[in-house]
Amino acid sequence: MTVFAATATLLAFYGAYFTRVLVPLPTELNALALTAQGAPTAYAVILKAWSVVVGAGLGPARLLSLLAGVAALVALARIIRRLSGDFASAAWATLGFVLFPPLAAVLASATPHALVIVLCLAALDLMLSAAEHPSRAGFAYGVLTGLCAGLAMLLFPLGGVLLPLWLAVCGVLSRDGRAFAVALVPVVVVAALMAVLDVPIADVDLDLAVAGHDTIMMALVLPYAMVPVTVLLGALALCSRPVRQTVGLARGVAVLAAPIIAAVVLVMELTTGQLLTAYASAAPFFLLSSWPLITWVRTVMPGVKSLLAWIVFPVVMYSCFWVILGPINPDRFPYSHRQVQQPDAAPLR
Repeated sequence: MTVFAATATLLAFYGAYFTRVLVPLPTELNALALTAQGAPTAYAVILKAWSVVVGAGLGPARLLSLLAGVAALVALARIIRRLSGDFASAAWATLGFVLFPPLAAVLASATPHALVIVLCLAALDLMLSAAEHPSRAGFAYGVLTGLCAGLAMLLFPLGGVLLPLWLAVCGVLSRDGRAFAVALVPVVVVAALMAVLDVPIADVDLDLAVAGHDTIMMALVLPYAMVPVTVLLGALALCSRPVRQTVGLARGVAVLAAPIIAAVVLVMELTTGQLLTAYASAAPFFLLSSWPLITWVRTVMPGVKSLLAWIVFPVVMYSCFWVILGPINPDRFPYSHRQVQQPDAAPLR
């Protein structure tokens, strides 16, 4: 409980700080411009409805993201606790919200990323509930899962690629093919309506290469370095029989392979300058990837008496960081010494 409370407090503190002092990003200005223009995008409609209750402007829009971020933290804790039966593991898993530098800032920004994260985690939580209720209630949970995934798909351009992948992960974790099939129906319907009605989706990850500072390199690269490090250590942890028995081989492979696929999709589809915020779109994949490693630390590590094992663990971790970060030349990094430019509202897709 102490770890979870500390993480929630840090996220709220960081969020409140960034909400007040963060320089308006081009992505935020774009979202507010589209909302003011009455654009028929999902995020613009949500912001418009939110402004009726709380007010319009950058501050209220950032508040919505911050509240969604806190809700996402609670949802992740619920999910890991249900999967592992261990609240301590759930609490440690939530540390990803404050350990990945850009995530805390993005969760306090007027962009749809925080809503995407909480909707994805809500979908997984609902599918786990569907697996526990094989009756009509389970069917209802499956429908709600699909509706959450369908709404998330409308919030960002890569939703049509990442959300089906996320649903597949949810199906493996819930071990319920029926719930997956039920949830897939609303998603297919939403995708069909998007194609038939040509529903516009705004670009939410504008190129921020013009908005850099000398230190932004680490803010961008470090989270992407942490993902393969976590996945590699998680794969090593999955070799342990107690971890496999707790996590399950299929579940472990799913939570370790999915973030790699999601990262490849982002890198292939987006420019370098877009990755700083787009990282948050795939955050649910990355947050789940720590589960096998946390399980190893909780169940195996306390009983390890081998000095070699205690030496290998930190060596592997830090070696991974240096392999990833070592070749980068800060003097040639594209974000250095650029001037901030505020673009007009990006075109709709």
